[in-house]
Amino acid sequence: MIYLDNSATTALSNEVKAAMTAAMESFGNPSSLHSAGDIARRELAVARAKVASSLGAKNGKLIFTSCGSEASNLAILGCVSSKKRRAARRIVTTDSEHPSVENVMCALEEQGFEIVRVSTAGGELSAADLERALEEPILMVSMMLVNNETGAVYQVSEFFKRVKDKYPEAVCHCDAVQGFLKIAFTPNTLNADMISISAHKIHGPKGVGALWGSDRIIRERRLVPTLLGGGQEEGFRSGTENTLGIAGFAAAAE
Repeated sequence: MIYLDNSATTALSNEVKAAMTAAMESFGNPSSLHSAGDIARRELAVARAKVASSLGAKNGKLIFTSCGSEASNLAILGCVSSKKRRAARRIVTTDSEHPSVENVMCALEEQGFEIVRVSTAGGELSAADLERALEEPILMVSMMLVNNETGAVYQVSEFFKRVKDKYPEAVCHCDAVQGFLKIAFTPNTLNADMISISAHKIHGPKGVGALWGSDRIIRERRLVPTLLGGGQEEGFRSGTENTLGIAGFAAAAE
């Protein structure tokens, strides 16, 4: 078979297979206080640093999740759930988002939030639509960087800058799953407060993703967790970390 559908998923690289095989020998739970847990915890920290470095993130927090969809859900739902974010009820997105964003927006509409969808006709964000969307204060904006169906690259950096210039308190989230390590960007160049990424689009394993959040979001605004439990990932995403998948994610990013 000649496999060409790399937008859907990618095959594991040899480096990723080796990293995951090696990680099988470190079976400890990173939350455990004994030596096996300490080893796993140190390896988790190394993996987190590698993925954050590949993203160009020099500050903020990288939160490991089960996939890019969970990362985007956490970004959006965690933001709108924060008491400090309830002054505005308008959210701006596009008319061609991945279901992990669009379906969340539909659910928020049912809860009374106003969702404004910017046109992406011809593979370009509508500047006129954005200007109309910004006529009233907004809570947040969530836009993908690269369209998963068409491959169109959206100029989210320019849009996010326009949003922040007018509404400094608004949160800018980017679903960068399809663009991660395929086109050059960093959180700073995107003007993003939160970025979703995934391992299986870059020759890493399925079942692991990450959400990067800026210091502004993590420390000042407090992203509200959507999955409650043992307080892993500094309380932002409870549940035992997928250490094998994370090891593969780090190897793929590196």
